[in-house]
Amino acid sequence: MKLLTWVGDVLLSRWFWIMRALTLVISLIIIWRIYMTDLFVSTPVEFVPVLLGISMVITLVMTYAKAMVGYQDWLKEHLRDGSITTKVGYAMDYLTADIVSVVGVIVLAVVVPGMVYEGLLNAPATLGGSILISAFISFVGGWGGVVLLHKIIDSFRNKDKINALLKKE
Repeated sequence: MKLLTWVGDVLLSRWFWIMRALTLVISLIIIWRIYMTDLFVSTPVEFVPVLLGISMVITLVMTYAKAMVGYQDWLKEHLRDGSITTKVGYAMDYLTADIVSVVGVIVLAVVVPGMVYEGLLNAPATLGGSILISAFISFVGGWGGVVLLHKIIDSFRNKDKINALLKKE
């Protein structure tokens, strides 16, 4: 049990996620240098670092604002009304959903602008337009992705709770 607590503490620590983000960026830069082509799935390669940086910042901020602030509000409410007496940790399945949401939205925010320009507009991509499309996707996806994945997790948890209650009767 101590091992699981330790693993949970490590996975929830800020330094762990800072190091993960840095290694992701370094890996992407190395891959980008090795496979330097003209297009990254329809998005011009010279736009990728800018779109990646903007989408990472916006998506992480929106995910944190929706997920962690909501968790903290829930925790304060339940501590005040006395239904719980100790702090409840942020669940690993919710953290996993947040990470999946962030990664998926960042990938979409880099890929979709080029696809919009090439597929819908039939025009050469511009940096300004790509930034706007990427920022919009990051904003909506960072907020909505967390909500959607948390609802899916809640539905599985509720199903297990309902089955447990039915077995008691």
